[in-house]
Amino acid sequence: MRILFSILPATILVFCFSCSDSNEQKPSPQATQQESIHNTPSTPPFHAGLSVRKQVFSAENCDVPRTDEMEYIEDWCSKRTVELLTVSLADASVAQKINRVITQKITGNAAGIPALKAFVDKVKDQNPANLEENLFQESITCEVRDTGQVFLSFGITSDYYALGAAHGSYTVQVLNFDLRDGNIITLNQLFYPNNMVKLTQFVKRKFMQQNEGEDWWFTSGDQPFQLAEVFALEPKGLRFIYQQYEVGPYAVGLPEVFLTKEELQAWMKPNDYWKF
Repeated sequence: MRILFSILPATILVFCFSCSDSNEQKPSPQATQQESIHNTPSTPPFHAGLSVRKQVFSAENCDVPRTDEMEYIEDWCSKRTVELLTVSLADASVAQKINRVITQKITGNAAGIPALKAFVDKVKDQNPANLEENLFQESITCEVRDTGQVFLSFGITSDYYALGAAHGSYTVQVLNFDLRDGNIITLNQLFYPNNMVKLTQFVKRKFMQQNEGEDWWFTSGDQPFQLAEVFALEPKGLRFIYQQYEVGPYAVGLPEVFLTKEELQAWMKPNDYWKF
C-alpha cells in the first residue's frame, strides 16, 4: 500500500542551470533546488504528527571536456537529481536521527544536507582525471512506502545510467524506522533466529507461487535461495524486494514476494508493528 500525500503550497527557490546553444554564452553551472510540504493522514493507523518536506536537488554538466578517446560523444549532459524527503515528528530529535540516516544512505556521508549538495554537484567536476567516473545520469527518489502507528517504511530508488553502458541500473533501498526512537527495524527484531531456516523455506515457496514462469538462478544452479536484504514493513505484512541480478537475469527486473502477518505469525517475535 502506498501513502498518498496532499501537497501544500510552499516557497520554491530555483537557481537555474541550463545548457545553451553553442553560439550563446553558457552561465556558470548551479544546482536547482525546490521545496514543498507533504502531510501524512492523521487518522489511524497512521502515525500522528508525521509529515515530510520534499526538496529537489539537481545539477547537470553539458560542457563535458573532450579528449581523443571521447570523439563519439555527442550532446552529452551529465546529470544527477535527488528528490529528498525530510521527516518531521513531534519529537524533533527522533526526526533528526531519521533524516541523518536517510542522507547518509544516499551519499555515504554523515554530514547531512551539505554532503547531499556536494554529492549532486559531483557531475560538475571539470577535472579530466575524474571525467570517466562523472559521465553518468542518475535520478534518486525518496518516498514513503507505508506507515503505521509506530513505524515508517521509507524507500530510496536510484535510476542510474553510465555513458557507454549497455543499459541502466535500477535499485531500491528500504529503511524501516521505528518512529519512537528512530532506529532501523531489522529482521532479527521481528523473527526468532532459530526460526530463520523454516521462514526462508516458506518464503521460497511463496516466491515461486507469486513469480511463476521464470527460470530463477536458485532453481537452475547451485545458488541457494536466501531472504532478500531489502524488505518493506507494511501494516498487513512484509514485502521482500530482490535487486537486479540477485535471483535472475536483468530482464526479470526487481521481483518481490509478499507475506501476510498471519502467515508470518508462527515465526514472529512479539512486536508493536503488527496488530492482530
